[in-house]
Amino acid sequence: MSRPTLCLLVLWVSAVFVQGDSRNRERIEVILEELEGQVLELEEELLRRQQPPRWQQDPITDYSEIAVDTGGLPRAEVEAILHENGFRLVSQHPGLPNIFLAARVGYRSREKREMRSWEGFESRFEWVEPLARLAVVKRAPLGKWNDPHFSRQAEQFDTMGFTKAWELGLTGKGVRIAVVDDGVSFTASPELTSTTHDRIPAEMFGMEPADGENYRHGTLCASVIAMKGNNSECGVGAAPGATIIDTPLLTRVTTDYSESVAMAQQADIFTCSWGPPDDGISALGPLTLAQKVISGQAEKGRSGLGSLFVWAAGNGGKTFDDCALDGFVSNPMIIGVSWSNLNGTAPPDSEGCPAILTSVVADNLGEQVSVDSRGQCSPAFYGSSAAAPVVAAGLAILLEKYPKLTRRQINHLIVHGANAEHYQKFAASDWTKNAAGLNFNRLLGFGVFSVERMLALVSSLANPAPEHLQCVKRFQIQGGSNTFGELAAQLSVKSCDMKYLEHLEVGVTLVHPRRGDVRIRLRSPAGTWVTVLERRPLDTTSTGLEWNFTISHFWGEDPTGDWVIEFDDKVSSKKRGKILAVSLILHGTIEPSFSRAKRFSLDEAAAGGSSHSWLLAMLFSVLFSLVVYGGLEYLGIQRRIRRSESSWRILEEADEGEEEAREEIDMAEA
Repeated sequence: MSRPTLCLLVLWVSAVFVQGDSRNRERIEVILEELEGQVLELEEELLRRQQPPRWQQDPITDYSEIAVDTGGLPRAEVEAILHENGFRLVSQHPGLPNIFLAARVGYRSREKREMRSWEGFESRFEWVEPLARLAVVKRAPLGKWNDPHFSRQAEQFDTMGFTKAWELGLTGKGVRIAVVDDGVSFTASPELTSTTHDRIPAEMFGMEPADGENYRHGTLCASVIAMKGNNSECGVGAAPGATIIDTPLLTRVTTDYSESVAMAQQADIFTCSWGPPDDGISALGPLTLAQKVISGQAEKGRSGLGSLFVWAAGNGGKTFDDCALDGFVSNPMIIGVSWSNLNGTAPPDSEGCPAILTSVVADNLGEQVSVDSRGQCSPAFYGSSAAAPVVAAGLAILLEKYPKLTRRQINHLIVHGANAEHYQKFAASDWTKNAAGLNFNRLLGFGVFSVERMLALVSSLANPAPEHLQCVKRFQIQGGSNTFGELAAQLSVKSCDMKYLEHLEVGVTLVHPRRGDVRIRLRSPAGTWVTVLERRPLDTTSTGLEWNFTISHFWGEDPTGDWVIEFDDKVSSKKRGKILAVSLILHGTIEPSFSRAKRFSLDEAAAGGSSHSWLLAMLFSVLFSLVVYGGLEYLGIQRRIRRSESSWRILEEADEGEEEAREEIDMAEA
């Protein structure tokens, strides 16, 4: 129905209603219901036209480069088509063989009228995308600290269980970690010169250099992982034996294509300490190619076991930002990481959301010891930027010991191995226990990241791992009640055939004149409440929201039963929004992921079991030896007894024979 027709129909219905024609009242009510449905459809269509899915701000479009899906055309034909239209082929995507990067020949202007020159050949390819300049920032709060730092490393590493792992000789050897950042300087300091490393050419990410300093932030991240110890220099990396893959994405203008190329490298672990601006306004995430590669790597990387993506949650606490609207962190394929001080408090910069799995402790100034691009020992590296490489290092140690673990098994080890008790002794009231017995906090995930506890828990994992299940359900938002000051909707989950939740995704489409006023909460059938999205006072965006939120804090709960979602925009006294669609995507299993009682001591990981188990094994061995020895002795005695009895019988028979012979001789002589 066109808009003019719809308007005329509304006027006609109003006129009839005013005249009070009772014969048409029933018909009018039916028409009004139909109109309401039409209006909702129009609003939803308008929202979708105003903003592309999962990308809520208009990036700066740069038509100098495009990505094309050739559909398998021969390379020579692709080059010819591009050449005819003023483009040249730059490179083939390393992870998506039909995707190519092309650049305009002699390009100068960025005006939108330039777009017409590629629209003509768009039909000759499966897909063409003009590459936008994406807004990303490195997640390192500004600050300089001159305090002593080396002595503080010991307490941090001990709290997170690295010290115990090192005692076993585990350093991450043989595990490949891609540091996706602004480049790594391996020659600036003795701390990194001997680090095993590979380097991806910056030209793979595009031709236009990015503004700003390069090689500093990436070097800081790499040194947190791989600084060498026992060399009288700055400090020691958390996994000094790991191989670093320098992936200098941020040295070039960032696009969907360049992000996807960075994530397509042959790495076991990717550590990313950057993301959308932490300004309390942005709502950004991976676009088509990047999300496709991330999902593919998480499912099929590491020879089908799944590559690991570790992402810094952000430092937007002071701007009331929420990483639920960071599509990299709020992503079921990604391990979201935050940070805290040793005293259990989250610093003011910390940014929270229900996707965070774990957190890293630094000293009470939030510092991590590192080396910068000038080779200087730096105590000033802190924030979630420093947290992501620490977790990547811990996962490298885990994979060195247990290289066959799957991505989902590792997620379980992170969640169940996280040490919430360390935080709870400082601020127990800030923590909530879900129905599966797991403590969680919106800023700090399930607790302190612990290498020791993860290594110990491996022996308790179910083998084989339970099959992953996915179930999609949709809330029914009643017409007329979807305008919310405060709105609750209920969804009953009965047919998912799932008992143990892992990640949960909440898909929301809404319109609102002031997006930052909206708060969303979700209650599980077991009664656990999780805040999906907090209010963001600085976010005055009026285009609404179409977004998938990832929630990890229901981990282990049974999803069967009634779910309740609440929308609240009460701070907007005269501004009301409308809910257009809400859905749940449940990820989980029907069987538990741990088949034995969980143990958290690394001593048992060192020996393949606990010290008590080792002692019992020794006692069993001794007892078994005694039993065997006794049995053999018993058998030997029995043989000797039987041998003696046989000998006596022979002698007795011989004596009897001798007596009979003598009697016969005596009778003959007589």
